[in-house]
Amino acid sequence: MPDNAFALVSLLSESAKHQVSQLLNELSKELGGSVWVMPNNALHVTLCEIIQAKDYSEDKQELYDRHSSEYENITYEILTTFKPIDVTFDTIEVSPQAIIIKGTDDGSFEKIRKELVDRLPLPSETKMPPNIIHCSIGRFTKKVPLNQVETIVGRHTININETINKFQLINNLTPPLLSYKIIHTYSLL
Repeated sequence: MPDNAFALVSLLSESAKHQVSQLLNELSKELGGSVWVMPNNALHVTLCEIIQAKDYSEDKQELYDRHSSEYENITYEILTTFKPIDVTFDTIEVSPQAIIIKGTDDGSFEKIRKELVDRLPLPSETKMPPNIIHCSIGRFTKKVPLNQVETIVGRHTININETINKFQLINNLTPPLLSYKIIHTYSLL
């Protein structure tokens, strides 16, 4: 379903995509047609959403355009003070809507998110960033017994060491990141 959202994300490396893809192939076989697998080019970690894929009280493109220089320049000022971030994805979790992999870092994500929230003119309708580092890898296409899915997922492990050395400011045209345009790439120093 077409939309117009804006976010700061880190697209997964080819190596991480490969590992997630292997896990998804196994899970997909075991879960049958109840899970929609996230395409490789859409696998990402969200740092901060600016304008989300939901209804806003005004036109989202106009809202972004009004503050675009702040979104781009303040983000640059913040991100260029951080070094590459090592994230270890080692937990697979299930919710009623999705399967995610969770990661941990040295606290950099939390520090960056706090600075972004404090300094960016985020619209009041935008939810605050998550307090976890995660990548959604699959979404459910129908209601499934959660305990059954947890049992299946519990038989699998993941251990991905990902060095995040850049974030992308994207215009997400078809959530969840099926069609997007990279507005700017910010390298960590």
